[in-house]
Amino acid sequence: MKLAMLPGITPVSLRSVEQTEQELAELIVKHRGSDSVHDPGVPIAAREVAELAHDNGAGLAAVLAHPSADPGLLFGVLVNTPSVPRAEDVADLRCQLEDSGGANITEVTETTTANGYPVVVAERIVAGEQIRSGDFRGCQLQAIVLDPKAPRIAVLTLNSPTGNGWLALATLFGNLVSTVEFSN
Repeated sequence: MKLAMLPGITPVSLRSVEQTEQELAELIVKHRGSDSVHDPGVPIAAREVAELAHDNGAGLAAVLAHPSADPGLLFGVLVNTPSVPRAEDVADLRCQLEDSGGANITEVTETTTANGYPVVVAERIVAGEQIRSGDFRGCQLQAIVLDPKAPRIAVLTLNSPTGNGWLALATLFGNLVSTVEFSN
């Protein structure tokens, strides 16, 4: 899978969980400002994304930065599927996400990339109850891009730990997803 590296997206090393975590945390602090080095959420968010990326065999971990947003954390995984995705699989996947996603999934949409690949996008925004309980995990977008010519999908996940500037990050993420290109 190929992605265009757009301005505002900085990939980090996937050599080890520790290195990925360190680089993610350093970039978060760089973009949020030196005071954020004291924010206990920074290393927690960096660690969670680093572990998820490594546990799932990610081929990409990165920080998304926009001047009007706190940085977001991105990882991408190429997943082999039992068969080549069919056109009806897009609608089935969308329904499955809508039905099983719970209250945090606020929207599920389907579209196509600039290269014509079908995509299902799910948006999760933390509900008021989680904020009141102190379990705020920010906002998340997950894009599942289907390859109609091979048994595989690309799963790209953006997490915004603070939710500040969410629309700017979501736009940058959408621009990135539109560049997905499966290679043979």
